[in-house]
Amino acid sequence: LFESNSIEVSCINPRGKFQLSMHQNGIILRNPKAEVLAVPSSSVAHAIVFRKPEDYRKVKQMKASSNEKPLPGHILLIRLE
Repeated sequence: LFESNSIEVSCINPRGKFQLSMHQNGIILRNPKAEVLAVPSSSVAHAIVFRKPEDYRKVKQMKASSNEKPLPGHILLIRLE
């Protein structure tokens, strides 16, 4: 799904923003402090990525000006087994 790309996500536990990349072997989360959290795919029951609600408002406001891009930010819901 995201093997070559990463997306920025907000995490509750551990709290903070991370760059998330999904691979066949699992999910890797990296934060700006260079801390890495690896979740093996065998531990992940489901993963759902949501855009943050404030990003939807910004997109709606920016429709008039096509030059601006919405700020990145996602919320990831992971259910572990």
